[in-house]
Amino acid sequence: MSQPPPPDAHGALVELARRAAVASRLRSDSEARLLQSILDTAVILFRAEAASLALTSRDGLSLEFALASGNKGQGVIGRTIGMGEGIAGYASQTGQPIALASPEEDPRFGRTIAEQTGYVPRSIMAVPLLTMDRTVGVIEVLDRRDGHFTGADLELASAFARQAAIAVDAFRVEREFPLLVARSLASYGLALEPDLSGALADLGDDPDDFWALVDEIAGLTSVSARTRAFVRDLLPLVHRHFEESKGPRFAR
Repeated sequence: MSQPPPPDAHGALVELARRAAVASRLRSDSEARLLQSILDTAVILFRAEAASLALTSRDGLSLEFALASGNKGQGVIGRTIGMGEGIAGYASQTGQPIALASPEEDPRFGRTIAEQTGYVPRSIMAVPLLTMDRTVGVIEVLDRRDGHFTGADLELASAFARQAAIAVDAFRVEREFPLLVARSLASYGLALEPDLSGALADLGDDPDDFWALVDEIAGLTSVSARTRAFVRDLLPLVHRHFEESKGPRFAR
C-alpha cells in the first residue's frame, strides 16, 4: 500500500497541477499557429487548392478536422469522421501515406465529408502523423494545380507530417501532464481534497474571460524583456487593488 506523501510535497504537487494547467492553455495558441504554418507551406509547396489537418480523438476511434488552408478547405473544420473512414481515415488507421489521382473512383473515398462541404477533390494526398507509439492525426493535401501527386510528393509530405507529429505529440504531453499529476495524487487518496479539486477545475473550460486575459499575457512572448518585467511588476498591484475593492457588490 502506498504511503501518503509529506504535507509539503502534497502542496507542491497541487501547485504544479495549477501551473501545468495554465501552461497548457498558454501553449494551445502556439500549437495552432505552428500547425497552420505547416499547412500553409504545404499548399504553396505542392501548388494545391487546399490542405487540412485532422487529429486523432483521445479514444483513438475518430478523427476531427482541426485546421485547414486554402479557400476550398475551410468547410471541413470541426467535422469528424470515424477511424478508417475515407482517405484520411485510411491513412491514419494503416499508418501508410496514400495519393490518388481520381479519388471518387476509389472505394476508400469518403463521400460524407464531400457532400457536407460541397467540395469533391480531383486528387488527394493523405499522410499520417506518426509518433513512436501511435498515430496522432493526418494531413490531407487536395488538388494539385499542375497535375497529380507523385511518389516524390509523398516523400516530401511525409517530412512535413513528421514535423507536425512531433509538435502535436509534444503539445499533447504538456496538456496531459496536469492529469498525470492528478492521477499521482489520486493514488495516495488525495484526489477529493478541496484544494486539489480547485486545481483540477482549472483543466476544464472557464466560462468567464479569465483565459482571454491569459492569452493576452501569452502574447507578450514577442515583446522585450523590459516590457515583460513591467507587466510582471504591475500584476500584483492589480490583484491588490481588486482585493481591496471587494465589497458586498461582489458577493454571490
